[in-house]
Amino acid sequence: MTRLVPTAAPRRTGGCNIANVGTGECTCLDYVQRGCGMDRCKHVQAAGLFQAVADREAKIRHVASFLRNRERLQPAERKRPAFLSPDNNEVFSAYCTENDLQPIANVPEREP
Repeated sequence: MTRLVPTAAPRRTGGCNIANVGTGECTCLDYVQRGCGMDRCKHVQAAGLFQAVADREAKIRHVASFLRNRERLQPAERKRPAFLSPDNNEVFSAYCTENDLQPIANVPEREP
């Protein structure tokens, strides 16, 4: 009987898989069975999506911080309350609405 999984396959520890988004490698058996690089396994795909959402949130946070600081420099009669909000999504949405841009849709929260 031949083994489908090579003996040098990385072992999981603690029930978790280690996924490398850059190279597409993973420690799961699905990655080994697919041919080690032919297709990305679900763990690498999920890690890539998580990284994309984190990058988008960081960009929104950076833009909202810039807009908030710019608004603080305005005279009192020209200040817009939406731009002074501590909520980054509210500041970004106010900017998009004011400039007739389509805001990026929020990622829905995952239910437990």
